[in-house]
Amino acid sequence: MQAYGMKTLLLPLCCLVAFLPTGISAQPSVEEQMLEELKLLRADVKALKAQVDSLEEKLSEQPKPVDEVEDLGPWGDAWQERKADPEKLAEIEAKINGHLTEGEALQLVQEIDLLTAGQNSFSPQDPQTRLLAKIGNLHPPVIIDAMSLHNLHHHIDYGLNRIKWRDHKELVLDQLAQQPGLVKVLISNGWVEEATPTLLDGLRAREDLPIEWFRAALVVAEPGDHDAVARYFAGMEAWEIDEAYDLLRLERDFDLDHAVELAWEMSRFDDQHDRLAVAQFAAAHGHLDALGVLFGALPDDEDPEGEHAHMFWHGEDPRSIIMLLTPARGSNAELKEWFEAKEKFLIFDPNRSKWFVQQASVS
Repeated sequence: MQAYGMKTLLLPLCCLVAFLPTGISAQPSVEEQMLEELKLLRADVKALKAQVDSLEEKLSEQPKPVDEVEDLGPWGDAWQERKADPEKLAEIEAKINGHLTEGEALQLVQEIDLLTAGQNSFSPQDPQTRLLAKIGNLHPPVIIDAMSLHNLHHHIDYGLNRIKWRDHKELVLDQLAQQPGLVKVLISNGWVEEATPTLLDGLRAREDLPIEWFRAALVVAEPGDHDAVARYFAGMEAWEIDEAYDLLRLERDFDLDHAVELAWEMSRFDDQHDRLAVAQFAAAHGHLDALGVLFGALPDDEDPEGEHAHMFWHGEDPRSIIMLLTPARGSNAELKEWFEAKEKFLIFDPNRSKWFVQQASVS
């Protein structure tokens, strides 16, 4: 990309040189200077092209993505699993031994990173997990630095607790803010309390943190930190807010109603799926408009495939939540009619976390 960009700069410069007046000798140094700059630019382009060619040669050796799929058919036929070359990974593993220097370890990690580029299916059983853990046991700082590599994120995460961190406690605590994934190491080694300031500062900064960070922060949070906890919870993604909600339910003296209210307020800016994820909790904490969102998400009875259109991350759907929170029963169409008729008469019982129809309105 860089080489191409510099080539595009050469054209107008070449044209400018070509049209310089040849008969003028008053300022020959300007022309000479421009020609010299042109030579330098061409040299830069040549060097960049050599780098690009080298990278393309390395990439050509990697497993290729599927260029075409003859028959898309069902979704499963439109996707083909891609893994790193096991033979080349085995060659790398043969180089890992007790004499490996830090520089050599870094080089091997880079080779694993290149081999993993293009992989689209990840498992703790992948060879990379084992290889990176072996390297980590020899040179932990190399693995911590490698946590920033996109291709290796999954495998490093899988193998973090296979590394012996006992003698590297200060390193882990020092790097935690830069590499939040290390929170798993804190938990497994019992170092959570020592990381209290970093854990709580992360919540206050409302960074995108692993769910394990939230779990660890709850262990050390004091009542004065509860507002920060609530605000962080309110901004969590749909795929993790279920687990966070379950964790908060176990906290004594924590105002869960307040946290859910904040989350429901913030969900106004989310897409439908994320808003639904919060609506299930908000409806269970007395927010009538959240209950309305659940009823509104019910698919038509004539669309059986739509029954799973709004599944929550834990596998339930709006219908199952509605049946749990209200006395409404029947088909989806009947449920919608019920809510339209009873909405103004619904009252919430916080002790039972259920909605009921006022007796005077029952017909």
